[in-house]
Amino acid sequence: MIVIDICLTDVPKELITEGKNGKKYLKLVLNKRKSEGKFGETHTLQLSQTKEQREAKAAPVYVGSGKEFSFSKSPENAPVKSQSTTSTGLNGDAAQMFNDQYGNLPF
Repeated sequence: MIVIDICLTDVPKELITEGKNGKKYLKLVLNKRKSEGKFGETHTLQLSQTKEQREAKAAPVYVGSGKEFSFSKSPENAPVKSQSTTSTGLNGDAAQMFNDQYGNLPF
């Protein structure tokens, strides 16, 4: 399991697309980090790039990070979490900024 925090204020509005079903989508790329981050992050999350951006070697836009959790079975066959983390999601001000800029998305 990988738990990810996404900074929604870093997402350009024009990259949020609407599907045929009327729902809003954002294409993201999750990568494993070469080394663990300052707060134990094992993965990075970035906006997906177009073919042209990749060919031009444009710098990726990072919008989040995450930490992988491993589970093992205890003698009673119950899952046991082997790592812990502190979530750093959006605070009230950041969430309000996102809603003001992008509207109330259904997530």
